[in-house]
Amino acid sequence: MILPVSSFSLKKVNNFNFKSNVVITTFEDLDSSVNKEIVPFVKDNQQLYYDVGKIGYVLQHVVQLKKKNETDLFQYKFDQNLMGFLKNDDELSKIISSAEKFDIYKRDYDRFVKMASMPLYSENIQLKNKIDDVTLLYKDNDILNQISLVSNVYKKSIENLQDSLDNITLENLYPEVFKQTKDYNDKYMKAIAFTCLNPCYDGLKIINEMNKIKNELKSKDINYLPILNRLEYLQSQYYKIIENKKSFYENKPDIEKFVFENKNIENSLLKDDNLNQVYDALKVECDKKVSELYKNFKSEIDTRLGFNQNIDFLQCENLLQRLVKANSEIAEIFDSIKKSYIAKQYDNIQN
Repeated sequence: MILPVSSFSLKKVNNFNFKSNVVITTFEDLDSSVNKEIVPFVKDNQQLYYDVGKIGYVLQHVVQLKKKNETDLFQYKFDQNLMGFLKNDDELSKIISSAEKFDIYKRDYDRFVKMASMPLYSENIQLKNKIDDVTLLYKDNDILNQISLVSNVYKKSIENLQDSLDNITLENLYPEVFKQTKDYNDKYMKAIAFTCLNPCYDGLKIINEMNKIKNELKSKDINYLPILNRLEYLQSQYYKIIENKKSFYENKPDIEKFVFENKNIENSLLKDDNLNQVYDALKVECDKKVSELYKNFKSEIDTRLGFNQNIDFLQCENLLQRLVKANSEIAEIFDSIKKSYIAKQYDNIQN
């Protein structure tokens, strides 16, 4: 039985022989226990530890490659949009750009209208008149109506595109490959778990550290206190290994079965090039879907909306400038009302 010894008590003792006897006794007790409990265990289970580790190492590569491809595919989908096609259609690109600006200005205007109904602002004539003037800019404007219609179809196309891209997955298009890679990942996680269950590595560390201390104790010039501190730590590690051995032996049959079933797994793994080619094919499917939705988008605005691209963009830009200027003027009126209200409240407090 190993008797724990506190290094704190040793600090108070000045007798050299006593110190050396305590350290040597502690070392011999622990060394005896290590040779009895740890060394045979490591000898019997070290190969099993290495075999599980090898399987995990082999699987780690394909698991990480699949993860990298999934990340790349996600980013590829994220970057997909219809704008790549619109770059080749200057007139349509201008309309979409104008529509996006219009949406921003319209949201600001709607927010101002809602704010204007609040008690603090509802009685202000200047604000009411300004909002009424801006409202006229939005009513029955042929250019903005046409741009808005195209924008709505464009937004719907983008939503459809996202839904379609979400369905382009390894599981949906290549279910067998998905099943393979899922099996690899499951086995990889199991290899990690089985490696953690086997305390051989910690046992080897204790054995090596005990051999170092054994050699140090042969020296004539020894500082016993640091050695005792190390022995105390090794004692705690020893007890952890003894406790972990119980769990290991309970699972050892499953670990041995896992090693037997997967000892040659590297020969059956999906090749890197094959996995990469599958993900390249998924990206091609994304490209096809974008192209298809762009054609549908063009067809809808050309036929159902009777879209006419001969829009006076100079007139459109002037109108957008009027909207943004009007919103800015409304915002200034709101700011003026708030400042006036705060000033009155301050005067009331002072008086």
